Amino acid sequence: MARFVLLAPLKAEADALASALGPGEAAGALAPPAALRRHGGVLCGWCGMGRAPAEAAVAAIAKTRPAALLFAGVAGALAPGLRCGDVVWLESALAGEEEERWEAPAPLAAASSDWPRGSVLTVEALVGAPAQKRLLGESFAADLVDMETFWAARAARRAGLPFAAVRVVLDERDEELPDFSAGLDPVGRPRLLAFGRRLLRGPRDVLALPRLARSFGVAERSLCAVARAVRAAIAES
Repeated sequence: MARFVLLAPLKAEADALASALGPGEAAGALAPPAALRRHGGVLCGWCGMGRAPAEAAVAAIAKTRPAALLFAGVAGALAPGLRCGDVVWLESALAGEEEERWEAPAPLAAASSDWPRGSVLTVEALVGAPAQKRLLGESFAADLVDMETFWAARAARRAGLPFAAVRVVLDERDEELPDFSAGLDPVGRPRLLAFGRRLLRGPRDVLALPRLARSFGVAERSLCAVARAVRAAIAES
């Protein structure tokens, strides 16, 4: 097993991370639709959206005893000053009244030195309405919102796996993000017929697709920067 594992919920997020790591080859350890690829001394892959896939993937990875796991991906902003593409290295995750805290292990701590720290609120379903994001940010004093980090962190702690997490802002606090999840597969890829049906139910959401594509492109570049920093820190360790 490689010394370090980079894991994202979505395949597109994992692809962005992997693009900064060089050529890779398939590796085992995870059950489909989750997957890992080996890039030298680093494994990089995806687990799928939500609690159960994150917990299952982290538990499986922990059994292989890597040096550390970095959980990474995009998230929505709850704090007003965060902009699309901003990188936030997380120190804690909330789920309701529960909290997980951690300290990034070396060399992941070194890789994070150029970016701010923050916290994430993990919820069960996508939060895309600006009013809801403002309310959650005020209620929980969290910087970001996602659907996985708390569960990944808890699974890692219970398994004794050193853990770190980083998120990149996709949608800003005052920006509407339509929920297209009904048209996606478990790792975030569009399912043609299901995606078409989703657009028929909300045809005005089609107008958001170009903006969402541009925002994801910005976030992808930030994920690449994170992976480059991690690769450099690992090489120096």
